[in-house]
Amino acid sequence: MTTPDGSALLGCWALVSCREEGGGPETEVFGADSVGQLQYTPEGRMSASLMSRSWPQMDINEEWRVGQYISYTGVWKLVDGCVRHEVQTASVPAWVGREFVRAARLEGDILTLSVDPKTSGSGETIPHVLVWRKIA
Repeated sequence: MTTPDGSALLGCWALVSCREEGGGPETEVFGADSVGQLQYTPEGRMSASLMSRSWPQMDINEEWRVGQYISYTGVWKLVDGCVRHEVQTASVPAWVGREFVRAARLEGDILTLSVDPKTSGSGETIPHVLVWRKIA
């Protein structure tokens, strides 16, 4: 795997997996049937959306649940092998104004983004890894 340059990231990417890699077995965050898209433009804009395909059919007035669908948009830049997403709109309002940093590795048409590890309630550090395949 190599660290990509910015031009290699341009385009549209389809989600292959979004997993937690803790001390136990790997867990797919949105389930084995998850879908998503990640887009990077030459102008520095980006968008990401991820969801579970097994999201139950709901009445239009029912509330969505975090963990079944997330999305955000903003601006991006590549700095020292890390993609930085500056969030401007999001399905989780607390994300607006935050910067998400992902270590980036590229192998052919596969982009792997490693997210800063989260700490569970028990104090375990759980790294998240998102794998994307270039589709356009």
